[in-house]
Amino acid sequence: MLWSKKAKKFDLAKAYHESLKVYGSVPFVKRRRRYLFLISAIKAVSYVMIGIFLLLTVTALSYVMVAKKTYENAVSGKEKIDNALFYAKQADYDTALSFADEAQFDFNTAYAEYQKVKNSFLFSRTPILKDQLDNFNYLLFTAETLAGSVYESVAFTKNLNSFIERNNTSFSKFSPDEKREFLSYIYQSGPELISLKRKLDLASENLKKVKFPQILSPVNEKVAELDEQVDQAKFYVDRAIPASKILPEIMGYPKKNTFLFLLQNSNELRPTGGFIGTYGVVETENGDIGRFDTHDIYHLDMPVKDKVKVKPPEPLRKYLGIPDWYMRDANWSPDYPTSARQVEWFYQKENSLQEKPDPATSFDGIIAVTPEFITDLLAVTGPITIGNDRYTKDNFTDLLEYKVEKDYIQLGIPKWNRKEVIGDLAKELKLRLFDLDSGYWPQIIYVINENISKKNILLHFNDQDLENLAIAQGLAGEMKMPSSDYLMIVDSNMASIKTDAVMNRSIDYTLEVTDEGPMALLQVRYAHKGTFDYKTTRYRTYARIYVPDGSELINAKGHSEGDVIVTKELGKTVFEAFVVVEPGNIGTLSLLYRLPPKVKEKITSGTYNLYVQKQPGSKVDELNVDVQLANKIRSLSPTGFFVEKKADNEIKWKTDLLADREFEIITK
Repeated sequence: MLWSKKAKKFDLAKAYHESLKVYGSVPFVKRRRRYLFLISAIKAVSYVMIGIFLLLTVTALSYVMVAKKTYENAVSGKEKIDNALFYAKQADYDTALSFADEAQFDFNTAYAEYQKVKNSFLFSRTPILKDQLDNFNYLLFTAETLAGSVYESVAFTKNLNSFIERNNTSFSKFSPDEKREFLSYIYQSGPELISLKRKLDLASENLKKVKFPQILSPVNEKVAELDEQVDQAKFYVDRAIPASKILPEIMGYPKKNTFLFLLQNSNELRPTGGFIGTYGVVETENGDIGRFDTHDIYHLDMPVKDKVKVKPPEPLRKYLGIPDWYMRDANWSPDYPTSARQVEWFYQKENSLQEKPDPATSFDGIIAVTPEFITDLLAVTGPITIGNDRYTKDNFTDLLEYKVEKDYIQLGIPKWNRKEVIGDLAKELKLRLFDLDSGYWPQIIYVINENISKKNILLHFNDQDLENLAIAQGLAGEMKMPSSDYLMIVDSNMASIKTDAVMNRSIDYTLEVTDEGPMALLQVRYAHKGTFDYKTTRYRTYARIYVPDGSELINAKGHSEGDVIVTKELGKTVFEAFVVVEPGNIGTLSLLYRLPPKVKEKITSGTYNLYVQKQPGSKVDELNVDVQLANKIRSLSPTGFFVEKKADNEIKWKTDLLADREFEIITK
């Protein structure tokens, strides 16, 4: 037997010797005939093999040429997307549309060529080539979708711009019908924007399917650019969808709206942005602001001080020394929708008791802004002169505080009328904004978006559908409810005048997984850079630290009196402490606490998330987050901040808290 059962293999040596025996037993003449036949057979097979090789070579070369053409079309399309975006930013919409249209054509051509390669015998039956073709398919689909999205977006913007150019260069010069038509166009753009969002979401999903594109390595950089452009497009469309409904509503379309306006002074910090020193009533209809007047908050509170008897929250009673609660202190909840409803309740109660009640008795929404937003608007409109005073982006807050706190006495203005200058400023700023040439609109949009992110603008709607849109837009100021770790530090200025203007805050948050569970150490530093003067004094803050429900306080240091109080509110555990810092000193509130089981379970499952929510009006220039887990860190987000990998299982972020911050670590 040629097969060796013992060795379990074919015995080549034995086969060789057996073949010699067979060969030797064949007569010489027969052996020669068989030899010639074998030679002929080998030649024939060789010719066939050569033919097949040549055929495959020619076929492969033809597909290589097709693949090259596909690649060139794809690269050309990507370059034209870049050109379309460039010219769109320059407001050259016709050129941008032309490039976007050409980009779509290039990607469609590339896809047609790709189909030829994909369906070929060679590529469809070679796994490694098929996988890479699938990658290329995902990229082509994404790029073509992006090109179409750019085209639709530019066309939408061009239509808006054409409308403006067809009429006048500023919104204030539109006729009532033109304003209504303009707002109607924006209001009805929702379905178009939603369709655009779905396409971009699908494009993003396809891009995520690309795995290790070896044959696409020459375009890896362009793939990264494509990913970034899709993400940017999604961000702007996500913002545009709710804005297409919210903006017309604010401007009184499709119906007249009335808003309660609040100016919150962030230099006297309170939970939703600052002390409510000024309120107003705003009425809008079809793009016109029919009424916008402002009043000193004490004009509403003082006439009813003996008529309204509402027990204030205990910290207000204890540290402000007030026996009753009024509208000026009504923004006590850090959840803006809750505070907005409380403010509206106080307005209605107090207004009804006035000698001459304001006819505005109910509102469609409550708008709150801080002086920082007005300062940023002044950077676009330019200085505003009221009387002999010139208000600029650099002096607005200080000059206004001086006018209403000191200068009114020298000017002989009654204290009751000292804040009328705010109404004059509001009216002049409204005229300036509405008179701006359309070329300034992108700057205004940028300023609004930045101030929404920083929570210098908050908006609550009483209509729940509109409120949901405000939440989606980041306007609602609601307290977030993440399923993992969470932190929000809420300071309330307790009779410290405008001392928040000279307070520098920094936050250190350290988390370590121990045998006793995840332990968090929070240190909040208050650096007092001021002195004793008419605006500033010793800093007195009632600090509330909102953490995941079920957290357990272990130790506390740095509070000025009594014990740290542990309560529950808004689905969170709250640590409450009173802190006093003298001018020139630094105070540190330090809290050590154990996070609840739900956070431990998330960490054990391989994911740690932390959401740090910014208090509106607060200024925190330094936020340090140090996380030490039990397992090796596989990935983390974000990577854009300064990130220090201190060990395989420990990471440290250094950033600020000018907006909400989210952190994520994956260990499995």
